[in-house]
Amino acid sequence: MTDTLIERAADEFASALMHWRSERGMSKKQLAAEMGFDPSYVSHVEARRHRPTEDFARRAEAVLASGGVIWQRFRDYCSQAGNNWQTYDCAKFVARST
Repeated sequence: MTDTLIERAADEFASALMHWRSERGMSKKQLAAEMGFDPSYVSHVEARRHRPTEDFARRAEAVLASGGVIWQRFRDYCSQAGNNWQTYDCAKFVARST
């Protein structure tokens, strides 16, 4: 695993989030309200200033109904974390996946 792979996976998660938010006609503020997050957090995840968490990914998937795309991008992101899963907020996901 290299940082390039985890960065690419983070980019793909953020891109999927933005795509599906736009597809559903929602602003960041609307999405945040539906998910129970602060709007700045949604903005930071989309801009990749914050890493996605399992909770965030699950809520985004539920609200945006992407047919599993957002959740899969999170799984891809966590799979790239490898031995650094704690650093990349994948602890709960990895613990249940093993």
